[in-house]
Amino acid sequence: MQVKRTALALVPLLSLGLLGLAWWLTPEMVEERFAPDGTITDSTRAQIALLRIGLCVLAVLTPILVALGWRLKDPFLRDYRISARRCRPRASGPSPSALRLMGGLPWRGLTIGLWCALPIWYALVRATFHWRLQWPRCFAGELGIMDNTGVALYLVAVISAVTVVRPRRGEGTTGGLHRWWVMLLGLFCLFVVLEETNWGQIYFAFETPELLKRVNYQGDFSLHNLRMPGAMPLTPTYWANTLSQWLAIAMAVGPALLWVSAGLRRFVWRWEISVPPLLAQAYCAAGALMPPEAMMFNNTEEPVRIMLPSEMREFSIVVAFAIWLLAERNRHRLYTASSPSELEASETTRVGDAA
Repeated sequence: MQVKRTALALVPLLSLGLLGLAWWLTPEMVEERFAPDGTITDSTRAQIALLRIGLCVLAVLTPILVALGWRLKDPFLRDYRISARRCRPRASGPSPSALRLMGGLPWRGLTIGLWCALPIWYALVRATFHWRLQWPRCFAGELGIMDNTGVALYLVAVISAVTVVRPRRGEGTTGGLHRWWVMLLGLFCLFVVLEETNWGQIYFAFETPELLKRVNYQGDFSLHNLRMPGAMPLTPTYWANTLSQWLAIAMAVGPALLWVSAGLRRFVWRWEISVPPLLAQAYCAAGALMPPEAMMFNNTEEPVRIMLPSEMREFSIVVAFAIWLLAERNRHRLYTASSPSELEASETTRVGDAA
């Protein structure tokens, strides 16, 4: 009860602090403190105005987020205790193999097909940039086949996350921390698909607010195309492409540590952390190996265009996330078992053999 009272007392203070920061952060203050010549550009003024609006919105949302977090506290603690009870028999025994921890798709035919498609996809990517192949706009343009397929795959990932997070009866699932990791992955995919569709703008064609248009180098309703301040470590424009490449590298290389560290395998098993399957890692590796970014639009009026490395990298990543979240639907079998031998005995479906 005392913790609840303290949290309730801190919420208005945090909201007031955010509002105070928004009031203090004015263009005049930035000119005086941070501009060497005492002046800032119109673009910087727009960025400051947008930041002040964001701080005000965050101040309003803070009580809602705190209330939501408090509401989720009891289910989280219940799942934490379930995982803690499950991990006690595991403490003295060996952890599953790295391949078993990574899991895989429950459909052998789809797994084999995706493995066969991977080298074809990467060869096509390399050929595109080596010979500057032109793609029909119906495939590679805005609202083309590639864009819409990427959106559909992200939605598949989100739906798969929902099926894991919600309680499933009759399948032996008893909660645990696993579904909280999957919930985070699902929320991330939902945010990305909203960003990729400019929060619905590409389908409903609503106007971008003037303030956002001044700081968005593509003039659309999105965050990943905002122009970053010059003092940031990332480039002012197309910084999201750099982040996507870092993400692809992390998803491709990070899980490899499970092959060499038994302690890390036990840690992942104990805390029921979701790990991308080997097939998803392969698609992320393909995305990470895309050529350096370059604007390669053609200057003709023909209905063709040159594909960008970032677009093909993003498509590789979305395929990886769809594979990852689909694989999570059967991963609960790994965590409800208390030992590798029990896992092998209890499985009725072989998961991950081909992935």
